[in-house]
Amino acid sequence: MSDSISAIMAAAIAAVVGFITAWLTSYFSYRRLKLELRANYRSELAKRQIKACESFWKIFGSTSMTAGNHRIVRDLDTNPVLDIDEAEIFIESFQETFNSKAGLYLSKPT
Repeated sequence: MSDSISAIMAAAIAAVVGFITAWLTSYFSYRRLKLELRANYRSELAKRQIKACESFWKIFGSTSMTAGNHRIVRDLDTNPVLDIDEAEIFIESFQETFNSKAGLYLSKPT
């Protein structure tokens, strides 16, 4: 009879150890997967934010103080002059870009 009790105890201990091992494996796998998903999300968000910044970078060319056509500030005989038409074009393109898909990724914190 003591042999059967020993066998039952050994089986019970093995079952408990197996359950604990399975639970720990599942728990740590879940945590690792969750961390990987967060890292992938942050990486994708960063890529989208970079693309959004690139789309904004293009429209800021007209704000440059260097010489050239289509500039908001023009230097006429060393007196800076504001070109109203170019300023309106800049504001329209800025609003259009900000209200597009690109603007969504600039307004969210990472």
